[in-house]
Amino acid sequence: MMHYKMMNEYTVDWPFWNVWATTNEHPSLCAEEDPPLPHLPEDLAQRIRQWARQFNDHFSWETGWPSREMARAHEEEGRRLHGQVVAALPDDIVDLDYWETGYTAPPAAN
Repeated sequence: MMHYKMMNEYTVDWPFWNVWATTNEHPSLCAEEDPPLPHLPEDLAQRIRQWARQFNDHFSWETGWPSREMARAHEEEGRRLHGQVVAALPDDIVDLDYWETGYTAPPAAN
């Protein structure tokens, strides 16, 4: 059994972290083939990569997401993907660490 964390991070294309691979509180980034790709359907792996790419392309450390709608849609997709990963890896623990909740507020109307 393995313990993974599914979490976006800047410049990371495969957002999985091995929680048990380290002796401290910081998990280590998984290689592209971990969790084992034979257990994750290729279409699921592709959607996970797209989800991570959307984070890298649109989430700003200064302002968050460009809009509330994009923030909400990205989180919903992450939760959907997480559920599918959990179903595909029944012998492992997979936590979702979704921290990227900020977004740019629309300008106030005059």
